[in-house]
Amino acid sequence: MASTAQTTPIQVDRARFYTIAGQRWPAVTTILDVIAKPALGPWYAKEERRYFEAAMLEVLSQPGARDPEYVLAAVAEAVSGVKAADRAKQ
Repeated sequence: MASTAQTTPIQVDRARFYTIAGQRWPAVTTILDVIAKPALGPWYAKEERRYFEAAMLEVLSQPGARDPEYVLAAVAEAVSGVKAADRAKQ
């Protein structure tokens, strides 16, 4: 019979474990943190470039786009804050 007790995550040095039926189990993210992810860097860079290009096109289509200071400030505002990979989720 499956246990219906609440599982409680605990954190130990970035590693997360859940206690289920008295046994400690590592979280999936803890397990995956051990695996090398060589494709993640290039994918993330591609997402950032794609977002930056879209922000540039949007800024350059607005009035005042001929002023370099305006363009720089508008692009900086458009790409600040949330990371591009996270923006796709929103």
